[in-house]
Amino acid sequence: MARTFGGTVAALVAACLLLPAPAMAWGGAGHRLIGDLAYEQLTPRGRALVDRLVAQSPGQEGATACPVASLADASTWADCVRGAHMASFDYMSTLHYVNTPISRPAPTGLFCIDGDCVTGAIRRAEIDLANPGLSDLSRLLVLEQLAHFIEDVHQPLHVGENSDKGGNDVQITPLPGGRARNLHALWDGDLVTAAVGADQERLGEVRDLIRAHGAEWRGQSVEQWALESFQISKTYAYPNLVTPPAADQGRANGGQISQAYVDGATPIVREQLARAAVRLAEAINRAAAAESTSAG
Repeated sequence: MARTFGGTVAALVAACLLLPAPAMAWGGAGHRLIGDLAYEQLTPRGRALVDRLVAQSPGQEGATACPVASLADASTWADCVRGAHMASFDYMSTLHYVNTPISRPAPTGLFCIDGDCVTGAIRRAEIDLANPGLSDLSRLLVLEQLAHFIEDVHQPLHVGENSDKGGNDVQITPLPGGRARNLHALWDGDLVTAAVGADQERLGEVRDLIRAHGAEWRGQSVEQWALESFQISKTYAYPNLVTPPAADQGRANGGQISQAYVDGATPIVREQLARAAVRLAEAINRAAAAESTSAG
């Protein structure tokens, strides 16, 4: 994480103004970016599985409001149905995050024992996506959950929190002209723009990370992914604020976001985007390989 964002404050502000208001984890732009990067890494069988499942989208509930024609679309689906207030999918509301207080030592073992959180949702989806006994329409729902929740767990404030709804209750003063007014939204949107550029002109740096580190990021557990995000929240996202909140403070004012904070966060966000893409591709490729073995 040695590289830093070298742009000026004005460049970041201009980039932020091009973004829609940040939604849940990473915002729509970040989710779609990870989905596209993951699709680039799929094996032929992995791509065939994704393409076959997204073709089922017209038969899915909510297809008009939240159509899915690609892995990028699937990556945003869980937020789309949430935003469209589709009651059928309310059961997923707790699956986007796992509350892990940064005031406590790093957790060991399972992050949530009952599985009603993002890590539990990922584990279940990995199993179901590899199950050829499920219909393709059912597996489309699984793919949509798997993609979104793998991406969510790599957004640090979906794991580490400070009794503040993952930073949603930490108010900040953005850079002049910026959009984010709370810490969670800053990591969802503004920092993604800083990491890849307003026109994705720095996306090549994310691909470089994938090529350089993809092999070491594969083969790890969901709990390891969550621990990475927890450590980022604990060691960077909160303590580097101008006014760091006290332990378990809840609602707080984090102060003005500085260019130095953005510069330090940019390579972290870039790496988290790359890790999420590698691991989503790995999960899909593994499911496609299992399906092929079962069919044979």
